[in-house]
Amino acid sequence: MAADTTEAIVSVFGVAAVDERVLRVALELRWPDFEDAVTAAAAGHAQCDALVTRNPGHLKRSPVRVPTPPEAIAWLSVGR
Repeated sequence: MAADTTEAIVSVFGVAAVDERVLRVALELRWPDFEDAVTAAAAGHAQCDALVTRNPGHLKRSPVRVPTPPEAIAWLSVGR
């Protein structure tokens, strides 16, 4: 199940890389949750349009838009 879901996601969306540069940016953010900082730093470095999460409050200072899944669906549906 998880493998199928992951395959479906990566067949539609790009995956932001995490490398030394991204980790250093995440460390500089000094967020309480390092995983959130890494996610935001990777999204910013990859110039992502959005970072979809159920907890947008954890990423208030993200460099990219942070919609919830329902908001992302509505956003992606615009123009169809």
